[in-house]
Amino acid sequence: MKWLSWLKPRPADPVKADASAPLPGNVPESGPRNIQSGTMNYYEALSASDDRSQIPLYSLALRTAIQSFNRDRLAFLGRYLYDNDGTVAYAVDQIANYSAPIIPMARTTSPDINKIYEEYFDDWCKRADYTGRFHFGMLQRIICKQVDTDGDLLATVNDKHGFPQVQLIEGWRVNSRLVANDNITHIDGVRVDLEGVVLGYYTVDAVNVLGSTLIGTKAPSYLEAGQAFLLYDPDRFSSYRGITPIRRGMNDVRDAKDIKGFEKLATKIGAALAAVIEGADLLEEDVWENNTGNEEGTQPGNQPPADATQQELRLSKAQLLGGDIPVLPPGQKLNQLKNDRPGALIMEMLDYLGGCFVAGLGVPPGFFLDRKLTGPTQRGVNGKAQRKFDKRQEMLAHFVEWVWVRVIGWGIAHDGLPAQDGWNRIEWQGPSKVSIDDGDDAASWREDVASGLMSRREHYANRSLNWQREIDQGFIEDDYILTKANALAQKQNVPVTVILSRWGYQPKAAPPPQPTEKEPANNPENPAQ
Repeated sequence: MKWLSWLKPRPADPVKADASAPLPGNVPESGPRNIQSGTMNYYEALSASDDRSQIPLYSLALRTAIQSFNRDRLAFLGRYLYDNDGTVAYAVDQIANYSAPIIPMARTTSPDINKIYEEYFDDWCKRADYTGRFHFGMLQRIICKQVDTDGDLLATVNDKHGFPQVQLIEGWRVNSRLVANDNITHIDGVRVDLEGVVLGYYTVDAVNVLGSTLIGTKAPSYLEAGQAFLLYDPDRFSSYRGITPIRRGMNDVRDAKDIKGFEKLATKIGAALAAVIEGADLLEEDVWENNTGNEEGTQPGNQPPADATQQELRLSKAQLLGGDIPVLPPGQKLNQLKNDRPGALIMEMLDYLGGCFVAGLGVPPGFFLDRKLTGPTQRGVNGKAQRKFDKRQEMLAHFVEWVWVRVIGWGIAHDGLPAQDGWNRIEWQGPSKVSIDDGDDAASWREDVASGLMSRREHYANRSLNWQREIDQGFIEDDYILTKANALAQKQNVPVTVILSRWGYQPKAAPPPQPTEKEPANNPENPAQ
């Protein structure tokens, strides 16, 4: 296929038989065996096919020339489908909405110090982005989306602006192709030692990627492992980089797009051609009112009767499709066309392909697709989806803890924060869990808290709230209301309970009267007693 002729992979560098370099670098994971004539590729999403609409695969490859040929193309396809398909964008956005942001909470033994640390970090979150655009919570959502579309994302903490800020480096910039030292072992931009331990990452300049870097005259920058954090969902232990999970359902969603496009075209044609005339040619006229027949105004071989009117002579498509009632010449018959598209089977097929794509992301299809499910079935679907969100939250929480250590550590060293044992440890709180009925779940949670079966930490966590902050806020409100209520009761000379009842403070009910010797308790078996 000529449109893919330029995509021939770069030949692998010869691997020297050297025991000191068991992990060779600059070797693509898997490239197409014959791009022009065949469809042989380990990833089916990258297999060329004549029965599938083609996509111009050029954007990331020309811009970055990253080491992994397949990773680059899959990343471009992931972005393309996210930007052009509603199912893909909806699924990726929902995973981000239920997984981010992660809110850290200090875990020192001093509640006062914990509050100081948390307030400092909250204030830092407003200035967390190195480019000065996003809140730290928004950065986490961006990370979550790009892990799904691109496969991975590299983050580092940069203090060039006078305080630590998060700088995100997209996966296509992690590249070790231009590393000149043959003694360095690197795998797709990741530098490792002989035992596979990660030592650092090579990155190309985003500004000059179309200039000197692309033609190979500028070596990539290097970040030590402690300076950067690579976010991705590993599929196997040997994975040093992430690959977009959309790859598992790329063919399904692309086929669904093609089927939907063809079906829409057929539906439009069926809606535009409401009827067909049989038996003779149809006269046409152009926009300038010129007759398109012969010189006598009629088509050859279709002479109208002698008493035919001018309207019969000038029957046109515009009249047929414009709502008029045409008069057909002899020998012509008007047949109405039946339009039964789109068919039910087509819609089921599209739903099935969409479900296959969603399942490839690790989420049950019923969570995203509008299907009529029973209550127990929906709860089971939500539980499976929540496992996926919990897994993504753990990845983000690991990154947030990595950032917390650098921000709070910098504050202790340079900004006057008090040092406390355990300053580097945190608890974390993610978004609220998926629920089929928030009201019913909230009532159950209240009962569990009242009976001691659920901690207040878990109770508030189910609503994405910090339990310590909420309890502190409750005592602050109680102190304020009680102070105001007592002052008003003394001023108006009324019982304070009258005022407190308006604010939800109900007096404790009096205990039932206890039986005495003079008034023995009633015996239901012997009412006379």
